[in-house]
Amino acid sequence: VTDAYGLVGMDSAKIFPACSTAPPVITTHPLSQATCEGAAVTFTSAVSDSPVPPVQWQVSTNNGTSWNDIAGATNASLQITPAFSANGNQYRAVWTNGFGPANSNVAILTVTAAPAAPTGIATQSFCSTPTVANLVATGTALKWYASVSGGNPLPLSQALVNGNHYYASQTIDGCESVNRLDVTVTITTTAAPAGNTAQSFCNAATVANLT
Repeated sequence: VTDAYGLVGMDSAKIFPACSTAPPVITTHPLSQATCEGAAVTFTSAVSDSPVPPVQWQVSTNNGTSWNDIAGATNASLQITPAFSANGNQYRAVWTNGFGPANSNVAILTVTAAPAAPTGIATQSFCSTPTVANLVATGTALKWYASVSGGNPLPLSQALVNGNHYYASQTIDGCESVNRLDVTVTITTTAAPAGNTAQSFCNAATVANLT
């Protein structure tokens, strides 16, 4: 038996799999999320199509009235580190194949403003061998860093270094301050006094007689 493709004794449907004749089918939609200013958040979308068609993430800053492509946002996941100005922005993924685009559901971003940096004295002086625990700032749930942004909090037992800068953040209601207090450390080492290591006295000498 010869079928419409001229194939004898074979099922042409098994040789020529069905191709998509419709826009992409979205199986995962991005979810609305809440985050703190300066804290990264990720939106994700996915489709069932194979091969996977291109995707472009878009943002609306006017409640969905208009949408703009986000430069370079062409992966299934979109990660952003928002400023407070992004509060209320809407995001969506647009998947496109040869039969047209398919828009994901809209995800709304809620951003809580970060607290101000803690306050304190900008130059702090110490003697002997101070540690991070000796630094002083006024704030809530303080963390000290070796850099003005990023990095990991320093352990309180870490020794301070003369002339180095240390940066303090505070955390209020789960949100850490984006800005940090900059403290410069000055460590003064006092030299031991000079004198004779062996001193001799007559009669009943006291500590006052040492020189």
